[in-house]
Amino acid sequence: MKKILLFAAFLCFLSEANAQNLTVTKTDTKDFNEQLLRQKMKDDGLSEAVIDKLIIQQKQWMQKGKNVIWSNVKNTTTPVVNASCSDMGVENGWGSWSAATGSNGSYNPPVWNAPFSPPTAPDFNITSGASFDVNTPGPNAGEPLIPVVCPGFGNYSIQLGQPCTAGCLAWQLTYPLTVTAQDTNFVYSYAIVIEDAGHAPSDQPYVEIGIYDMNGNTIPCGFSHYTGGPSMPGFYYVSGTGCGYGGTDQYKPWTTVGINLTPYIGQILNIVITNVDCDLCGHWAYSYWDFACSGSGTRCIQGLSATRRFWFRV
Repeated sequence: MKKILLFAAFLCFLSEANAQNLTVTKTDTKDFNEQLLRQKMKDDGLSEAVIDKLIIQQKQWMQKGKNVIWSNVKNTTTPVVNASCSDMGVENGWGSWSAATGSNGSYNPPVWNAPFSPPTAPDFNITSGASFDVNTPGPNAGEPLIPVVCPGFGNYSIQLGQPCTAGCLAWQLTYPLTVTAQDTNFVYSYAIVIEDAGHAPSDQPYVEIGIYDMNGNTIPCGFSHYTGGPSMPGFYYVSGTGCGYGGTDQYKPWTTVGINLTPYIGQILNIVITNVDCDLCGHWAYSYWDFACSGSGTRCIQGLSATRRFWFRV
């Protein structure tokens, strides 16, 4: 069992949200407006060479979509009986985590390929060691780093998405947690590095986590969504020495959240982490995650370093 040091915390004031119903769609290249997407990319400052490459990539995704049924992964993951909380922190490998990749070029939400297991690099990574994210600390004295392994959670953490690599790509991890009496104090921590693409909120890169019951409904305090944007509370500007642009792109240091899962003992909850590039294909986001549980139930809490959701998609 991992040891967790929880700092002073606030009551979670995130209201319960209902998960989207299961959607199944089939894409077709006839619905692909290449001229519109090219103009959007051009307006965003991308070069013609980059635009050509991204258009080719988009067509490849759409061509695959003609013969593949894509679906919302959070509602279609096959439950794994007795998938324990102790395996979520990847101390012994990926365990029951399953992965999905997708595309969101010129539309949101993304379309997803069928889930696969175990997750594989470079899209899904298990981090280790004492190094720090290259885009941290911020440019001002005393601003925090992002260790690649979450402090206090063990020797390994999860890193989702290809750091600093854009291209209309989306990544998702899902874990079907069977809740026991030893798992009621559910704790997770996360860190985010995200570009401000300068787009409308609905087009920006984003990172989110959702926790859903067996009917696909979001549990209380079980959803957070962060969309790239300027001057985000709780975020710091990147160092400018990594791949992010100083004064524009931002990061959120490791932030701890706790949820009491006592009402769900004996049930399976789907924990779904999603990481998505901007839908104009030129900007990125990536994130870090770690998890732990214990049997001493806690209220829904949020670490001091965190600020709740902002920059919602519309």
